[in-house]
Amino acid sequence: MIGSLNNGLSGDNTLLSIKSAMDGLASRSH
Repeated sequence: MIGSLNNGLSGDNTLLSIKSAMDGLASRSH
């Protein structure tokens, strides 16, 4: 799933860092 998101957002550093932040929050919650 993350690989697919990376492919979809390739080259878009802003969205990529937002996704990273969201992944970090998800990690904390679980």
